[in-house]
Amino acid sequence: MKKIHLIVFTVFPFFIFSQSIKGLHIPDSLKNKNYKYIIDAYNKVFQINNDKAELFANYILIKGKQENNKEILFEGYYDIARVKNLKNENGHPFADSLIAASKNINNNDYPAKSHIIKGILFNNEGRYRDALDEYTVAINLNKDENKEQFYYIKKLIAILKTATEEYEEALPLFLQYYKYEQSKEKAGNADAKNYIASIFSLANIYTKCKDYKKSVEFADLGLAECKKYNNYSNYSYLQMIKGISLFI
Repeated sequence: MKKIHLIVFTVFPFFIFSQSIKGLHIPDSLKNKNYKYIIDAYNKVFQINNDKAELFANYILIKGKQENNKEILFEGYYDIARVKNLKNENGHPFADSLIAASKNINNNDYPAKSHIIKGILFNNEGRYRDALDEYTVAINLNKDENKEQFYYIKKLIAILKTATEEYEEALPLFLQYYKYEQSKEKAGNADAKNYIASIFSLANIYTKCKDYKKSVEFADLGLAECKKYNNYSNYSYLQMIKGISLFI
């Protein structure tokens, strides 16, 4: 049955397109838009409007197939799987198709990235052993020059170990991710959202490890950086973690 499914996903990708959103209709206003416009539109609504994000992701997938562009095709599979994960729907067919399609590809992101999304789906389902297996495959396939992906996988494993209450194992992984984001910040290439999120992760894990002094230290750093970069996506969470640590 697995072989049959693989053939369906590989040979008949339009079957999958029609299954992602029932009655999928691409608005005329999008049909002449280029790839960059669509991916920017997807990123703007991701985690804000899941149905819109799924529409854009489907169009990316269709566009990749129509133009016979593997880079765009892979992005479509990946983006639909991500949205399905947010909606607690089955994203595995898209992740499996991505794994199959990128198996013999050798570029900066793939095939490692296909196993990352598969791991994220497993993690969301509480299948932590399966998730860790996928992350391990991904980190072994990761290209040495792709540091961004390497440390992202480290963070995902740390999140998994937090969920399984292996806090002492999660801590050094979160530290590695923070130091990577910090190095970008010091070099003037900060991704403010990820940088501040890495600080929050440390504040949170130090609480789990009962090092409340360190937790408060990183919470204060995160609150200051929120103001510095005018990015408040983690502000209330940092305040909450500081309050918990001070209370304890």
